[in-house]
Amino acid sequence: MDPEVLYADLELATSTKLRYSIHDVSSHSGKYIPENIMIDAPHDKSSRWSGIQQSGLSTFRQRQWITLKLDKVSVLKEIVFGKHNMNHPCNMKEFKVYAGLEANRMTEILHAGLMNDSVPESFPTKNQADDGTVTSYLLVLFVVEAQHWSDTQVLPCQYVKVVPILPHSAEYNTSIWYIELRGVTSHFAVENILAYYTRVRSGLDYRWLSEFHASYEQYREDISLRLIAKHLRSRRLPYQHLLRPTNTVLEHPTVSKLYKAVVCRGDFERAEELIEVAARQDRLFGYFLFSVRPFPIWRPEFPFSASSPCGRGGHQMALDERNRLIYLFGGWTGTTSLADLWTYSIPEREWTLLSADTEKDRGPCARSCHTMVYDPVRECLYLLGRFIEPTPQLESPDWNKSDFWMYETSGPQRGKWRLLSRDTERDGGPPLIYDHNMVIDPKSGTLVVFGGRIIDDDLTRNSGKPKFSGMYTYNILRSRWTKEFEDPTPETTKAKLFIPGRVGHGMVFDPGSQKVLVFGGHRTVRTIKRAAADMWSFSLSTKEVAEICADCSAYGGPDPGFAQRVTIDPTSREIYVMSGLAKDQVSAQETVRSTMWIYSLRYRQWVRIMGPPANAMEMDEPVPRFAHQMVYDSQSSLFFMFGGNAGADDDRRLDDFWSLKLDRLGINDAVRKSKQLIRRRKFTELVKTVTPVEALEYLKTKVHETFDDDDPQESEQYRKLMWEITSGSLLSRHTLPPSDAYDGASLPLAPVPPAPDILANPITPPSAMSVNGSSAMASPEMQHTPAMTGPIAAAAGSSFPPPPSPTKDRDPTSTNDASGVEGTALARELAVLTDPEDRRSQYTPPPAPVMQPQPIPIRAATLPIQPSPRPDIPTEEAPTRILTPPSPEPEGPPPVEEAMLSQEQFQGRLQLFRELTEFIDPQAKEPQTDLLDFVCRDHHSEVETRWY
Repeated sequence: MDPEVLYADLELATSTKLRYSIHDVSSHSGKYIPENIMIDAPHDKSSRWSGIQQSGLSTFRQRQWITLKLDKVSVLKEIVFGKHNMNHPCNMKEFKVYAGLEANRMTEILHAGLMNDSVPESFPTKNQADDGTVTSYLLVLFVVEAQHWSDTQVLPCQYVKVVPILPHSAEYNTSIWYIELRGVTSHFAVENILAYYTRVRSGLDYRWLSEFHASYEQYREDISLRLIAKHLRSRRLPYQHLLRPTNTVLEHPTVSKLYKAVVCRGDFERAEELIEVAARQDRLFGYFLFSVRPFPIWRPEFPFSASSPCGRGGHQMALDERNRLIYLFGGWTGTTSLADLWTYSIPEREWTLLSADTEKDRGPCARSCHTMVYDPVRECLYLLGRFIEPTPQLESPDWNKSDFWMYETSGPQRGKWRLLSRDTERDGGPPLIYDHNMVIDPKSGTLVVFGGRIIDDDLTRNSGKPKFSGMYTYNILRSRWTKEFEDPTPETTKAKLFIPGRVGHGMVFDPGSQKVLVFGGHRTVRTIKRAAADMWSFSLSTKEVAEICADCSAYGGPDPGFAQRVTIDPTSREIYVMSGLAKDQVSAQETVRSTMWIYSLRYRQWVRIMGPPANAMEMDEPVPRFAHQMVYDSQSSLFFMFGGNAGADDDRRLDDFWSLKLDRLGINDAVRKSKQLIRRRKFTELVKTVTPVEALEYLKTKVHETFDDDDPQESEQYRKLMWEITSGSLLSRHTLPPSDAYDGASLPLAPVPPAPDILANPITPPSAMSVNGSSAMASPEMQHTPAMTGPIAAAAGSSFPPPPSPTKDRDPTSTNDASGVEGTALARELAVLTDPEDRRSQYTPPPAPVMQPQPIPIRAATLPIQPSPRPDIPTEEAPTRILTPPSPEPEGPPPVEEAMLSQEQFQGRLQLFRELTEFIDPQAKEPQTDLLDFVCRDHHSEVETRWY
């Protein structure tokens, strides 16, 4: 039988409820036994399964799981999760589902989350494309996932494993109330699938070994070899001979060169050059720069005055980037709808009233909850929809007709309104709707309208069970509407994938992929208003609908909410989401939040920008709000926000106007932080090969120039670094503590064991020093700082105040104890280095201590003799057999090859390399997973499979 025929048979096969039993479970808590999930009892609080949360795991949640065994092999098509009849903090916010024919060999088929409400949720297994979107309904249970790519094959299963990841409240354990499995048990369908599966596995039928299967097998080979190579390299064992026969690449060539420069040769100057190449030429820092949380900078643009718009909500704004103008129309003041049209000049920072009442100017009437977009090609505005309270007192027969308007912003008809349609529903477009969204593809001249609540003649139905609109497109050149799809119903979803209708959602157009992206909003399900945090896409070219994510909040994105404002930067392909009226995941109460996220279409990751300010007015930041409007100007990288409702229980309509600038980590700062790590490591090795004076001179010049003195956090880092060095706690260590290159957090002080004797000269840390050099009382921990050991032990107990000089700001009459340590050898040498004009003529440094050569252990047992490099292999990539260390160069210590390194040196350099690769894109560096993680420590016995 042809595989396509099998797909068709499965599509037509009737799904039935699958019988199952509990096969295995991680644990259960008290009376919450696993058998409870087989009974749907939503009113019974104890009818659920919950695992045990062990004590002492406050920062690491123990993984719980439950495995179900089907009575017979089936093709699973749907998983239904029942819930308690009320919101519950133990509901699963995130979970995974695995399935397979054997209990110890299962594959992930679903990664989703549940809403914290009482509505049961069903999940068809779905197939992810290379861009992360769900492209087709999946009737199969064999899903192969890679980092940016996945595909499927039709296979049956008998075991299903559910793994809860997060509850809706972190203080509670995760509970599962009810699970129902639905699928195909037809003997004919399953038998045919098993027959084909057996043939393929035995090599008798190659029709299923398509390009996908070959690609997947190649991926498995590549990732296996890369994991082995990474493991061998971290143990200083030969590994490149494993990669050459298959042309497998462990990492980007620049990253491989960086490893040789840092770990093998200790050539830190070459490492800095390679960092520049990786960041600027190869552009490998993109993901890191995106992942660093930006800092928001708000600025009030224009105070309220007679020449600015009044407070309102439910209005619309559109941006004309070419002329640097923002258009604002309509809204609701709390008592009346508005019909005024304004423009705001970004360069001049000034509002201009174009029309106080557009209806009098032969334009649209007063309205709110409408949509408006700007067409940069035809230089005009398009306006659609409005809110009308449906009451029997409305006498006009056309009270619910949907009018469609265009406003000319240039040319001979500048400032004129034109009615494109008196009733869009009659012309094939949407009916009268509100709280919908509209975007434009100016290149093709296409408007896309989606969602919104329909206002029709059936007042009872509209107030009780509101209807939601589907998706429509409007061809501007042909003046023609096209219905893409309606709001999905149980009947329509069986034939095609649709985006569920909603209100208060966000929508943007991505010109790079020619897709419309829909995020969030809410709809009414079974008389319950249900907020969403999902993301969907609609392709204008192929008309395909895809679900990008069922619950973005489970992946670091915004919580479900209403009236989120969504904008996009087409150049960077980043989506910006500002929350509005959010729904609390535990209490289900609606709260107004002012939080912002960035979603990268390139990396498929969320980054949170800011949280709700506790004292927004005092900090000169906007208060949380909803029903506001926001536009994004890509030329200036500025967001502009106006108005909105002050709160769920606050009837005020705001009239403030703000601009937002995101202060993001630039590539120069990322390169500087990378060089900082390199130079700190070099300093660590210098203290063991050169005099203290030379090492500290390098620290004072080369290391210090990688710190930003204007940044208080980095300045504090440097002071703490100097404090650790001069107190002896750093030079006695094998390696430097890693610097937090992500958010500029202060460098942590390593724990220091107390010494038995108190030093004669107590040391005061920089954080306790005042500006004039006087010190506060030293903490007991600092009073017990141990003496420094090693080649420069004479420096123990010395003091070094904050840079740049320890003497210029010192009070000569001060009798503080900190000044008494100035007579130590290291302090006198530092004084000469930092203040030569004041001290060099009065003091001669003591002779440098004699450095005794230290033996370097050679791991001869792990270095088999390698053959000579082949002529077809580049010399840099060829394995090298090193028997003796290289001869020293006259200008300084020679680079030491990896084979001659001590374990301490190797681990220190390897740690530096791993820290540097944190800046590198995930696709360009070695696998982040360790080979040892794949070693199974729990050996499960083979389980007998019951076929029928």
